[in-house]
Amino acid sequence: MGIREKFEQVNGRFFIYLLSERRLFISLLSVYFLTLPNTTAVQIGIFSGLGSLASFLLEIPSSYMADTLGHKRALLWGKYFQFISVCFFIVWYYLPEAYVFWVFALGSILQAFGFAFSSGTKSALFHELLEVQGDTKSFSKLWGKLLANVSLASAVVSSLIPLMTVYHILLPFYIGAGLDIIGMIMLWTIPSPKKEYPEQAEKKITQVIAGVRHMSTLYVMIFTAILSGIMFSEQAFRGPYMVELGMPIAYVGLVFGLSRIFRFIFGHYAHYIEKYLTMKQHLFIEILLFSTTFFLISWTKNAYIVWGLLAIIVGYKWGRQAVITGYIFDDEKMDKNYKATILSTQSQVTSILWIILAFVFGYVMNISYSFGYFVIWCLMLAGLSISYYFILRK
Repeated sequence: MGIREKFEQVNGRFFIYLLSERRLFISLLSVYFLTLPNTTAVQIGIFSGLGSLASFLLEIPSSYMADTLGHKRALLWGKYFQFISVCFFIVWYYLPEAYVFWVFALGSILQAFGFAFSSGTKSALFHELLEVQGDTKSFSKLWGKLLANVSLASAVVSSLIPLMTVYHILLPFYIGAGLDIIGMIMLWTIPSPKKEYPEQAEKKITQVIAGVRHMSTLYVMIFTAILSGIMFSEQAFRGPYMVELGMPIAYVGLVFGLSRIFRFIFGHYAHYIEKYLTMKQHLFIEILLFSTTFFLISWTKNAYIVWGLLAIIVGYKWGRQAVITGYIFDDEKMDKNYKATILSTQSQVTSILWIILAFVFGYVMNISYSFGYFVIWCLMLAGLSISYYFILRK
């Protein structure tokens, strides 16, 4: 039996689980909250900030727990937290006004717990399943296609979410809770690799993090963290820039949908990168690709060119993500028992850059959006080039 046949059932279960991970109702939370009496945007910032802080603090510890206690078990914990958080978002509708803010705050924190337990752990479990079968070389292909399919499906469902509110304001949340239950069932039926649930961790969390600096792909992770940190920080300014260039607001949201389509396409064919390019060749091309794209974004005055460039580059970035993860998992110096922790270390660096650069970009964008994107181009070219220099030396 071939790889495709062996993992057909597991892929189907993973697909449904990953779809349940997409919090498709998130965009409605703030809208619903502000429809309540005596609520303000400041309160939204507070409960959102509490959730972000909780996720940041738990990112590495939760992944370490996943590596030491079992990836499947950790994903189930994450799904339990996500389900409870949705229940909190439903309960607020029936509570007195005085309790609403605290219910939203607790829901945001619990949701962050769920995200923290699943970050890095999903790909670690999938890789481990392939490892048991001796098929790790197919990780980028299988995982990339799976993520691409989930991305396209979530884009379709997301477009239907606002229509559900016509019937009842809480219908999207009930559907989210239902998807969480289905996601739990799918996780329960996914087989646990024999390597899971070791009796005790052989290394302390500090030893695992310190060991990352000895990995051959250390600067690949830094390269990816710099790229992600910059793009996460600038995403809030994409819409305002295009509107300033003359694009109707109604069209701006289509960038998200179009990027999902490109992510679907790139995700299905990104594994050919590994087939025809070495890692160093691939990353050199990425420097040219990303820096050129953002230079053109800063230079052009045509909103529709910006719209197309962003859709393509965002779709490519996420579509090829499985290839980058594959590079890291294939590192011979990586401690294979701590995959989730190592991936979360990279995510933590991204988060730190995101926090810092968000303030920097806010300042330069206030001068002008074109100047802001020119600064982004400069930082991206410099950051990626420096990290690539160390990749060559490593």
